[in-house]
Amino acid sequence: MKNKKLLALVLIVSLSTSSSILLKSNRVYAYSISNGIQNVVRIGGTNRFDTSSKIAEHGWKQSDNVVLVGAESDVDFADALAGTPLAYSLNAPILLTNIISTPDEISDEISKLKAKNIYILGGTGTVSQVQENIFKSEGYAVTRIAGATRYDTAIKIADELNNKSKLSKVYLTTSSQFQYALAAATYAALENAAILFTDGDILNQATQLEILKLDVKDVEIIGGSGIVSSDVDSELKELGLNVSRVGGNTPEEVVSNLINQNEDKINGIAIASNSIFSDALSGAVLSAKNNMATVFVNETFDYSNIANNITSAVIYGGTGVVSQSLEDEVKNMGDTIDISKLGDRDQAIKDDNVVMISTIDSQDKEDKNEVYNTKEDMGVTVLSFSSNSIKN
Repeated sequence: MKNKKLLALVLIVSLSTSSSILLKSNRVYAYSISNGIQNVVRIGGTNRFDTSSKIAEHGWKQSDNVVLVGAESDVDFADALAGTPLAYSLNAPILLTNIISTPDEISDEISKLKAKNIYILGGTGTVSQVQENIFKSEGYAVTRIAGATRYDTAIKIADELNNKSKLSKVYLTTSSQFQYALAAATYAALENAAILFTDGDILNQATQLEILKLDVKDVEIIGGSGIVSSDVDSELKELGLNVSRVGGNTPEEVVSNLINQNEDKINGIAIASNSIFSDALSGAVLSAKNNMATVFVNETFDYSNIANNITSAVIYGGTGVVSQSLEDEVKNMGDTIDISKLGDRDQAIKDDNVVMISTIDSQDKEDKNEVYNTKEDMGVTVLSFSSNSIKN
């Protein structure tokens, strides 16, 4: 290799193999450690109902309870958005259904789970009375939680949750965009908090009365003032409540701010489509069970500022909703730390999973250092040097 040419070497090493790698060349002048999202699991099916059943299968071998929500169209999400904390408290998967009939994948999954109780979220316009009657005839105990509006349904879910265990706080956000409620769902579930809705420039009156009835002291608003008006803060404070806000004008900004605020609670991320609610909704309670923050993606992964602290991820949905290229992008993300000034380079190699070593010639002639093996492993090209070929 000629003078001043830079040779980069990426070694994927483990504690069992790194101790045998002794790099003695005085040309080794820098090491970098890359900590990426190394454990990525995709849970996807042939359609939203199949994905929903697979998410349940992934998280539960058996459950007395299931939560059933309507998801026939991409606009049927409102009634179900507030349901994650309730499903979490019931240790129940969230399963999707059509308006009139239950998909075979969902019926089969309910049977596999050996469920006894079915909680339907929303009115008969999203999950029909016909379905409810069939479940009852099959011996299931069915509870429908529904209100006249999306605000009322969220209120009734909050009441059900509060009856089980006194609520700690309320998360307040818009009901017109699914991302904001689902972004907060993990945290609400872990904190035994309700998700309630308001839209427009003033606090929804029914929601206001519910907050007072619940007798909580803390309300956290999700979204910037373009999502939930700043006038709502003032109204809540006038009621004597402690009000905080997780700001952001886009789902990506809000998700990032939530993660940064709750780093100690989060072990990983759950990746879902930013344009289709169904997979994120099915996965929301599984995310909470595994202390994972839900993040929303389009064509690219716009969360590089959080990736350095995350080592595991689950993707909800097939490659038609979250592409393979985005999965590959996630796997290859991570922080790069320059440790060129560390004294014990061999110990640095032993202590970390991914090491980059750079060498540069110091003489005006070719040396005999050459790559002898390459392979692909998890989207990373692995270049290995023969230690015998590294010359001083």
